Amino acid sequence: MQNRSNVVPHRALAPKTTISILRADILLEELAMDKHILSLVKICFVKECNWHPEEKAVVCTFHKHDAIITVRLVFNNDTGKEGLVITDITTMPEPERGKGYGSIVLHTILTWARESKFAHIQAVQVSNNSECFWSQNGFQRTNNETNDFRFTLED
Repeated sequence: MQNRSNVVPHRALAPKTTISILRADILLEELAMDKHILSLVKICFVKECNWHPEEKAVVCTFHKHDAIITVRLVFNNDTGKEGLVITDITTMPEPERGKGYGSIVLHTILTWARESKFAHIQAVQVSNNSECFWSQNGFQRTNNETNDFRFTLED
């Protein structure tokens, strides 16, 4: 099989947005089959999405003013209802933290997830110092041993 570039530009995306395909044997047409990924990368301030097909995960990079916010989402269907798992959300550089950029990105993802008909989003392995962030953004503690927080999207 011929080698393909890892970064694939897409005309329908916001300017300077790219989708990175991390396996050379994954074709753009296969990625396009996933309407969720393509609708996510159309969000105006997403600059890059890296799709990890083996993990059913996407890592999106958002730019807001001087901040770069990175979010890793895993597509999950464990309960029979389509959901998302947020395994990481990071704002860099450090001086940009605490300015609300993470909340802006999170609310953008919540809106997108609701429009995409996901049932819930779960933040996993939440550290003690970020529990307030998740609570302030409408997530409820699940009271499990891994300290997860959950946001239900169904009406």
